[in-house]
Amino acid sequence: MKTIITTNHEPGSLALFVDGAALPIVIDPDDCRGVGRAALALGEDFAKVCGTVATVVQEIPIGPRIIAGTVGHSRYIDELVESGAIDGVFLRSNDESFIITVVDEGPSLVVAGGDRRGTIFGLYEISRQIGINPWHFWLNVPPKVATSLYALRSVTLAEYPAVRYRGIFLNDEAPSLTNWILNTYGTVKPS
Repeated sequence: MKTIITTNHEPGSLALFVDGAALPIVIDPDDCRGVGRAALALGEDFAKVCGTVATVVQEIPIGPRIIAGTVGHSRYIDELVESGAIDGVFLRSNDESFIITVVDEGPSLVVAGGDRRGTIFGLYEISRQIGINPWHFWLNVPPKVATSLYALRSVTLAEYPAVRYRGIFLNDEAPSLTNWILNTYGTVKPS
């Protein structure tokens, strides 16, 4: 997968985190619930990498921002599709697809999904590129710390999976998962 996030400033790049401030993440309140949850996770991931939470807002602020949403569920994404700033045909043609790109409006880093899973995978791709290992919870992988983050204008990610319904198989047989739960939480009973 191409890299759109860098720690080095390049001409024309969009500053996502500089001088202790992270851009706000904009979502439509009518978008799918999972998109809001993934946006909050991205905001917290900024704190793990840079030390400052990226706040999630529901109205577009003046100035630079991150916009995340799903075609047909986010008025912000639908407006960008209508204006031709992002490719709505690609998003509607592929299950779990997403586009990550920088647009001039704002300017903004846009994470647009063809469906809710696409938007969520796009948001977690941003988390991965800023320095969060996708397996950090299971493997205790520390984040890569950064003092600045930029989105490249010259790169557009347009991705969809080779298989439908990506996922992992988790063998929950004892003793392996039971031992992990005991070592991580101190109990096997849900709290």
